[in-house]
Amino acid sequence: LYLRSPSSTIALQLASLAASRNDWVDAEGWFAEALELQPASPEAMGGMVRAAMQQGQHERATELASQYLLVYPDHVELVLARAEIALLEERYDDALGDATVALRGMPFSPWAITVKAQVLWELGEADKSIDLLMEGLRLDPMNAPVRMRLVECLLEVGRNAEAVRTMRPLSRLLPDNDEVQAAWAAAQLALEQERSGG
Repeated sequence: LYLRSPSSTIALQLASLAASRNDWVDAEGWFAEALELQPASPEAMGGMVRAAMQQGQHERATELASQYLLVYPDHVELVLARAEIALLEERYDDALGDATVALRGMPFSPWAITVKAQVLWELGEADKSIDLLMEGLRLDPMNAPVRMRLVECLLEVGRNAEAVRTMRPLSRLLPDNDEVQAAWAAAQLALEQERSGG
């Protein structure tokens, strides 16, 4: 469809698909394509910031967010990007405020759910964080970042059998993804050690 009729909307959909597979290099390419076709797209701007964050390019993400927030200071996707940066900088109160606003504006967004859940986790609200991630997974069952973050949290609190059950579908869906397979192996190992008393 995109090759037949290039559009920012289709590029954003392709970027979202890549992001849900945890392929942030491909996602960034599509977000950039969307931005080229529609330079004022706040969704593409938010996507660029998120892709930079997910690839560990935190300084670049901060620069992009600052630049884009000058254009759209109140757009929910950019407010969410700001929340993610505040989270990284351990400014948890700021992150919670922005994540809450963003989640109100995007209640079905896996990204918004994950960011708010991470803030709650850092604030010591493990159960609320896990509940929110489970809700995110109900909304988007095959979203890799949500599922993997949920598994990490379950393992942290010793809910190893749940972690294995949660990770199994993704491990089957993405057998060649090293990060997914490493998380699957970690969940299995934790459960084996629990059962053997280790």
